[in-house]
Amino acid sequence: MLVDTNLDGQILHAEGAFHACFGDETETFIGRQVTDLLAPADSAAFPFTLAQILSQELFGSHMVELSNLRQSRMVMSGIQMPEDPPRLRLLFSTTPIELVTFEAASHLADLSDKVCSAALHQPDNFVVLFELGNRQEDSTPHGMAETLLLESMQNENATTISASRFALIMPNRKAAMQLRAQILTKLHPYSQIVQLSTGILPLQEAGLIAPQVARTLYFALNQFAIGGMKRMQQMGFDSGLSGFVDHAAVHAQTLRTIIHHGHFTLALEPIVRMADRKPLYHEALLRLPDTLPELLRSSFTFVTLAATVGLGEDMDYAVLDSAMKHLAQQPEARLAINVSAHSLQSVAFRTRILKRLDQAPGLLNRLIIEITEAVAINDLPTVHKTIAALATRNIAVCLDDFSLEQANVDFLRNADLTYVKVDAPYVRAAENPYGQHILESIFKTATEAGATPIVKRLETPGQIETARAFGYDYGQGWAFKGA
Repeated sequence: MLVDTNLDGQILHAEGAFHACFGDETETFIGRQVTDLLAPADSAAFPFTLAQILSQELFGSHMVELSNLRQSRMVMSGIQMPEDPPRLRLLFSTTPIELVTFEAASHLADLSDKVCSAALHQPDNFVVLFELGNRQEDSTPHGMAETLLLESMQNENATTISASRFALIMPNRKAAMQLRAQILTKLHPYSQIVQLSTGILPLQEAGLIAPQVARTLYFALNQFAIGGMKRMQQMGFDSGLSGFVDHAAVHAQTLRTIIHHGHFTLALEPIVRMADRKPLYHEALLRLPDTLPELLRSSFTFVTLAATVGLGEDMDYAVLDSAMKHLAQQPEARLAINVSAHSLQSVAFRTRILKRLDQAPGLLNRLIIEITEAVAINDLPTVHKTIAALATRNIAVCLDDFSLEQANVDFLRNADLTYVKVDAPYVRAAENPYGQHILESIFKTATEAGATPIVKRLETPGQIETARAFGYDYGQGWAFKGA
């Protein structure tokens, strides 16, 4: 909710979720005191809050309770607007925990899907990144600055992908530069308080084919969500996609040695039936040696760099070969490995893995292939042929990071899949009706297609209870460590 008041705290303008919070239309709050929105304890403390805003021009985020029956807990932040007559602008937003789980996870995944799809079908587009911070080192990015930025992008379908970091897709570089200039102009009055960092990434790059661009952009958005523009610069993205490719090339020989000599291990994480914690199978997760440079120890970064320098198929084959050896030594084990959709689109890769699989036919009913990055598929016939070849060998196939994005749903309905994996943020988002609808729809879509849904990254008993309440039987994550 956004509220403008005069210096006496009288509400002059209001917008947002007033009806959802209080049951009354927004217009009924105009002219009332802002303290009417707050529970008694916070209402009594508001004169102190007001004094802080007037003396400092900026009031940092502060947890308050509303005066509604539920006494909803929200984060309140405020700023004195440079207008005549002067007014205050207050922002009431959901708690940081809700913002992190829903916006930074599921919204990031949705945006990544859109960007990957655009890289394949709308290569003239650009991704624009914005990061907000405060110039004072001892303060955190301010909620009001986020509101001002989002107001500037309200017609551009911007996405919040982590705290104070935003991204959107623009049709061309000129439009991207114009939007950037408009936002800088709007935030100029607060330039001594707010610092804005921006980046522009093309959806095409000379020397890179569309699937490579899609994967690189997916990685870029994740790095931006984790560490902002500083992290992007460390990875070479300040020079565009080609800068990252050059950065990856520096490590090519190290990557090749690790992959071809099998200098990695597989950590096994259980997928369990939540009712009794009995393992359904284990997922083999790539782990790299501690002797590697810090940058390469992250499996996500390692795999992305390997794919960027043309070693993605070799990486997937090496993990498959290692998993087959494990199954040969453990006759009761069921094991899943991740295989990139990029690899599954390669006829040469299909020929190579089928030859390896046919060397040990007795192991294959205990092997599961988990398809990652399915949104980047642009050669469905080849992928379907590979999945069909796996099915004839009794190998189960799982689709990772399933969502209701249309490409995901179409792929599920047209491929022979045994499992789909759903990320835990959808479970955490089920605290509100919209999130509940999404969780129910994912379950219904998966089961109607004949696939068993699995919720991954579950961390608490409460998340397990929520998943089970919506019909999910199987889960994965820290909550099942030791199962």
